[in-house]
Amino acid sequence: MAAFFGLFGKPKVMFHEELPSRQRIVRILQEHIVPDMEARGFTFNEKKVLFKRDRGDQLDVIHNHTHPRNSSPNWVRFQPFWMVESRSYACWMQEHMGKDKDWGGTLIHGRLEDLSLHDERMMDVEWFDLARTDNKKLIEHYHQVLMQELVPLMDSLEDLRNVLAYERTRGHHDTPRYITVACMLGDMAEAQAALSRYEQVVQRKGNDPGMMRTLEEHRRLVEKFS
Repeated sequence: MAAFFGLFGKPKVMFHEELPSRQRIVRILQEHIVPDMEARGFTFNEKKVLFKRDRGDQLDVIHNHTHPRNSSPNWVRFQPFWMVESRSYACWMQEHMGKDKDWGGTLIHGRLEDLSLHDERMMDVEWFDLARTDNKKLIEHYHQVLMQELVPLMDSLEDLRNVLAYERTRGHHDTPRYITVACMLGDMAEAQAALSRYEQVVQRKGNDPGMMRTLEEHRRLVEKFS
């Protein structure tokens, strides 16, 4: 049915309940999110259900993962996941970390839960659920988070110094990626500090062999630029 009653008798607004789950998600995004995202330079890939913006060196991506158990009309879930990639960072990694493997160019990634405007009450265990949640409220919330926080954040991350600053606000300043970005910027004091923090992480994890190899790779990198 087009709407059903909530806890206090107020009908929920539900969009396109007649459509299969994936098609319903795509249609709702196209009607309520895509126009403003296109105005900010993003394209929408209907097949992959993702937004992408190519800014030359930087690639901004917002995936809208659909739940594998989706079955309309009772299970219509999607989960946003965002990432920022840099072509120059990918080249820098290949040059300084070795050409024996693809290091990738991901500078930063996250979920909506990382963002201050996100209201966890709009999700069911990290998933937007169009079958249970008032669709108008859900999509207005998603639109607000995108337009007022995530897209402006992506705009700012073109400056790598802002990547480090944002990661510090999340407490992610003890990771291998943070070390490499600091080295790329030539901020060796920050790289040294991050290396020490990562070493403590490795110790807390029981000196896992894989993490130990990563630690030594990044220790050599810091030594190279110091």
